Amino acid sequence: MLAGVSGGPDSTALLSVLASLASDLGFSLYACHVDHGIRPAGEREADLAAVRALCAGLGVPLDVRAIPDGMCEREAREGGRSLEEVARRRRLALLVEAADAAGAGFIALGHTRDDHRETVLMRTLQGAGPRGLAGIALRRGRFVRPLLGASRAEVMAHLAAEGLSARTDASNADTRFLRNRVRLLLLPALRRAVPGWGTALSELSRGMARVAQFLDEEAARLPWKRCGTGWRIDRRAFFTAHPALRVHALLHLADRVPRGSQPARLSHRFLEPALGADPGPGSRYLIRGHGLALRSDHADLFWGPDIVSPSEKGYLFPVPSFGTLNIEGTGASAAFRLGLNPRPGETAIPVREVVPPLVLRSRRKGDRIEGPSGSATLKSLCGAWGVPRVLAGLVPVLVDRRGVLAVLGTAVGGRTATRSDGPLAGEECLLVRVTGGAKERRA
Repeated sequence: MLAGVSGGPDSTALLSVLASLASDLGFSLYACHVDHGIRPAGEREADLAAVRALCAGLGVPLDVRAIPDGMCEREAREGGRSLEEVARRRRLALLVEAADAAGAGFIALGHTRDDHRETVLMRTLQGAGPRGLAGIALRRGRFVRPLLGASRAEVMAHLAAEGLSARTDASNADTRFLRNRVRLLLLPALRRAVPGWGTALSELSRGMARVAQFLDEEAARLPWKRCGTGWRIDRRAFFTAHPALRVHALLHLADRVPRGSQPARLSHRFLEPALGADPGPGSRYLIRGHGLALRSDHADLFWGPDIVSPSEKGYLFPVPSFGTLNIEGTGASAAFRLGLNPRPGETAIPVREVVPPLVLRSRRKGDRIEGPSGSATLKSLCGAWGVPRVLAGLVPVLVDRRGVLAVLGTAVGGRTATRSDGPLAGEECLLVRVTGGAKERRA
């Protein structure tokens, strides 16, 4: 098991408890500390020093991961998303990488009962549905939360009993963040005005969790079929289902669709068009935004990434920070992850070179790449690589806000070219690996 440890009270208590249980329960324990690159350098260094001392005292191996300074803030600003959400997604992605490196099957997080209740209250204020009102799950995939039944007061009592100290994050007092506004401004008033509010909110979340589970089971009965990177369903089958089931199915499948490195949480208002009557045959967009589209195509509906420039050969997909995209028409796929050390066959692009958002698209007339050795057209590169003309239009091109970032020619029997002259030692990179494709089919 790998524990995410920030150095704060909750994660410090989490690691302490897990370390005391590891031998008796027979599991290996690892820790990972993620530096988000947001707070002042001095505070972050003190956090890391505290975590190192804690892990050394408990005899737990520590893996340290870092997000480049300013990256979370830049992505939040350019993507119109909250800094909290961007940092959370980046952190979880790095924890998954660390767990994979350690061979850990589970990732433990330090959320408490107080965090759970705050989350349910936040989701209520944001107009969430059953999934959001279910709050924080005890387990979701590889992520587990052993302290979810404990209060924040019980965590502090454990630290005092064990003689452990913890770091205090000054940003927890910053009311720019919704969770802090709820914790510091709303909850004190709620405690005074509504005694027992916490118990009532916990009961609400348990009820909503049961509703969400029921909707998950019913949504699985709808005849969705995988279609590229999205999903297809008979239009009449979709619109004869209950409206609540339609929305829940779209939310459920959206989590499995690649739509950019930091996808926004979808609101029920955004999905309202799915609640209406069957629009009948024809080709039209019913929902479009957040990198997603619900498109009517005569007898079928397609729910998946919003392909901005569809054509007979063309494609364009938002790139996830980690995950795999199938490259249409080539028989290849591109896997993306963030990391420090490229594996064999991976192309390493320094994160400092990337200006989000990122898309993977087919080659276009006039495309050029400004590489370390000068400028070249993609057409000339394909010729130099010996890519057949019939496949040249399908060459996957990785593009950011500044232009062509990389040409993934291995998908069609060529090579790879990037805008960068390569990463520095220990530098975080976007790592891309292309598998399958024309070259392998001819072999």
